[in-house]
Parts: sequence; C-alpha cells; structure tokens
Amino acid sequence: MWFPLPNAAFDAKRYLGFPESSSWPDEWIGNLQIKLEDVVGRAPMSTFKGWVPYVLLALFLVASRIIEPLKAALTSINLSWNNILGEAGVSGGVQPLYLPGGIIIAVVIVTYFLHRMNPQKSAPRCLNRPKRFLVLASC
Repeated sequence: MWFPLPNAAFDAKRYLGFPESSSWPDEWIGNLQIKLEDVVGRAPMSTFKGWVPYVLLALFLVASRIIEPLKAALTSINLSWNNILGEAGVSGGVQPLYLPGGIIIAVVIVTYFLHRMNPQKSAPRCLNRPKRFLVLASC
C-alpha cells in the first residue's frame, strides 16, 4: 500500500526534517566531537581514489593465484618450524606473501603512498589503535 506525503515535495523541512539538535533526546546524542579545524582545508577524496585500494586488493589476489611466475615468487618465501615444542615430527610452515593477509598488508602499504598520507598524523594512529582494540576486545 502506498501513502503519499501531502506537500512533502514542497515543504520537505516541515515533513521530513529533524528538529534542532538542542531539542533532541539524550539517547540521540553521542560522544563524538568533530572539530571544525580538523575538517577545514582538507580536500575531499574522490570516489576513484577511495576505490583504488579495493581494486588493487582484488587485482593482487587474482593475479597471485593465476599468474604462475608471480605465484612461484610469492610462495618461494616460506617460514617453517620443525619439532615444534620439542615434539619430533611436529612441524609447520607459512608462506606470508601468498596468504591473503600478506596481500592485504602489501595493499595497505601501497595505499599509504598513493593517498600521500601524513606520517606525523598516521603513525601515532596506526600504533595506538591496535592497543585500544585489544583493550576493548578483552572486555
């Protein structure tokens, strides 16, 4: 069933708008504070530039599986352990560059340079976020 909103197209603020933030219920208000000086002066990222990491990830993952010389190069680096915990015959190994996680890390590094990230701003964030995540995950 379809119920048209009367005059909504002509007076969208009246029918569809929110009241002023000062009259919002307390549960609508969060703790996130956006400072104007953090946003002003920054050019918005283009859609193309924002999608580049996803396209690179897909290309790298597919290429690592179907291009034999690349696959051989990525699987040539092998970290292995023999006699794990002193047990004879218990061994394991990993090819970090061939694993999807290794490819994701490679794309993150490429994206860092493609987006011309600022090391003074991104390095502290990169180092502090895992700590905060671990603390929140352990709760």
